Amino acid sequence: MATAKKKPAAAKKKPAAAKKRELPKVLPPGPIPFDIAPHFARVRAAIDELVAALRRRGVPVKLGAPASVEAILAAEKARGISLPNDYRALLTLHDGMILLDRTFFGTRDYLDDTMLTLRAREFLQSAVEHGLPGIEDCIPLANWGLPSDWLLYDPHGEVRGGGPGPIVTRRAGATVMKDICDALAHLAKSARRD
Repeated sequence: MATAKKKPAAAKKKPAAAKKRELPKVLPPGPIPFDIAPHFARVRAAIDELVAALRRRGVPVKLGAPASVEAILAAEKARGISLPNDYRALLTLHDGMILLDRTFFGTRDYLDDTMLTLRAREFLQSAVEHGLPGIEDCIPLANWGLPSDWLLYDPHGEVRGGGPGPIVTRRAGATVMKDICDALAHLAKSARRD
């Protein structure tokens, strides 16, 4: 007569130690095809309008030299991200810039751990810890003045509550921007008003 084999008792799982949540390396669901042509003229016009408004007020501006397509793609590959095409167009005009107290990322900021990169990482980590859904996937584009104010690209639209695109975070929450030109236009309007 065959005897039934006794099954070994299942090992009890130990509770996992609380792990510090790391920001993911690869953010968007897949690469965005590189196509800046539809955005180039609008981005150039928006930057020109903003720079003119600032210079009329005597506000100094710092505009980086143009980035090559190869430099942009290398920066994206290094961080495992895909920038939106309108921001890619901006980088081909100015690889980083400072307008008022807004500091825009250049390719170097995506390649290296610059002060701007570290400040963005600190902000995003803090936002994740405070439970802002979807913020962990956002890509920093510019510091928008204060340490808690950032222009971000929301690749999934989770923070925006819709499709992918830029947002401006502030202490009071996030403001949805139509695109990079919309963010630059808001800044130009503010420069004309002040």
